[in-house]
Amino acid sequence: MSGPEADKTTDGTVFSSPSTAAIFICFAKMTLVSFGGGLTAWSRQILVMEKRWLSDDEFLEILSLSQTLPGSINANLAVIVGRKLKGMTGAVSAILGLTLPAMIILAVLVSLYICYSSNFAVDKALDGVTCACAGLSAATACHLGRKHFKKPVSLFFVIVAVLLVGVFRFSLIPVLLSLGPLSALCVWLTGMRKTSPEKTP
Repeated sequence: MSGPEADKTTDGTVFSSPSTAAIFICFAKMTLVSFGGGLTAWSRQILVMEKRWLSDDEFLEILSLSQTLPGSINANLAVIVGRKLKGMTGAVSAILGLTLPAMIILAVLVSLYICYSSNFAVDKALDGVTCACAGLSAATACHLGRKHFKKPVSLFFVIVAVLLVGVFRFSLIPVLLSLGPLSALCVWLTGMRKTSPEKTP
């Protein structure tokens, strides 16, 4: 397929450029099926596995960029993905799809929570949702980092980041600002060594 309505992922897969309505519905679906931080997992499931609008590498790059920019990670991801798929109209559709259903549902749920927050069953149900979201996030990390875990340099930085943030409770910002450039430099140097021609004696 060719023409202005076709595009390619970085792995060469050709797909039809989605409409603004399709982008809105896609991100609205993500909002409606995700709870308590599980949106990243659903984003990958829908954008990569179901719609095939992005490859795993593209999604990982966009997710990494979204995490380094100020503001909500999910909002950043929606804008970047929408802009990539359909320009500025796609970005607007994505952010509206992400936020409008959530705003409506949130207004209702907040009212209910104020009334029933002290209820024991409600409290335990929210604990269960939190555990499920943690599992979804861990599964997404495993899927996205699967091939990078085989590289010693990448695995080293993964372990260091998990230890600093998860075990020693360092703030995410200084860890990101220190490990991010350092890991990028190491990967770049490794790539340079692999692509540099061997010297002949």
